[in-house]
Amino acid sequence: MLPTATLLTVLALVKFLSGQCLLFASLAARSFLIYLDIQHSTNKVKTRVISHMIAATIGWFTYLIIGPGYPSA
Repeated sequence: MLPTATLLTVLALVKFLSGQCLLFASLAARSFLIYLDIQHSTNKVKTRVISHMIAATIGWFTYLIIGPGYPSA
């Protein structure tokens, strides 16, 4: 129940703060791992924060190189 509530809360916050309905690819993958085995070592907070920071950094560099819009997504 907690993973479902967490996912729905994140989606609601993204919708509220950005006005867009999106689901980040990294969030979808993380949701699958949480549902698969919540106690697995890849679901630790440290691992999640590091992986999301790497994804955000790659996305930011892609935005700088390609520019805004769908091609950079």
